[in-house]
Amino acid sequence: MMRPRLHGTDGIRGRIEPFEGEDLDALSALIEQRILSKRAMRIIGEATGLHLVEDVGDSPLVIIGWDRRDGNAELVDALESGLGAAGCRTLKVGELPTPGLHHAVLSSAADAGMMVTASHNPATDSGVKLFDSEGYKSMPEVEDQISALAWELADGSLAAPQENSESLEEIDGLSVYRSGLKIRLKTLESLFDVDFE
Repeated sequence: MMRPRLHGTDGIRGRIEPFEGEDLDALSALIEQRILSKRAMRIIGEATGLHLVEDVGDSPLVIIGWDRRDGNAELVDALESGLGAAGCRTLKVGELPTPGLHHAVLSSAADAGMMVTASHNPATDSGVKLFDSEGYKSMPEVEDQISALAWELADGSLAAPQENSESLEEIDGLSVYRSGLKIRLKTLESLFDVDFE
């Protein structure tokens, strides 16, 4: 049976709300009521992790960043827990803009990055975007695979290996991003013989 895809045009989005229920109910609430819960986010993390393990091999490194929305800290923890259960190593880079996550993925040679944000959506919403090792946002075929894995995890027809994941020490991604921007500006100054001061 074909189940609905979890991803929209720019990642997964929903209203941050507490949720009591089973895994299948958590994904159904995301689709039918736009409720993004910790439970749904953990399943999304597991499904994404399983996809990455299949795609890139054992212990992929996933960089996780987020914006300042209320409730994101719990969603990040749930996402990290799901990724770990699937066998991924994780590295949190803290609050930063989405281009900062892109920079962190490239500068750390990570296998993927996940940004917990809802971009232009209302502040009551959050979500998650997946980036590959080259900093590109996930393509629809990848999102379809992740959605299918999430539904299988939720209905119990698939189980994540429940690995003891490695969570690397958090770094200040915003500082790393600012340093990268300064280097880029200096390059542009010399290239165009201008002073941005």
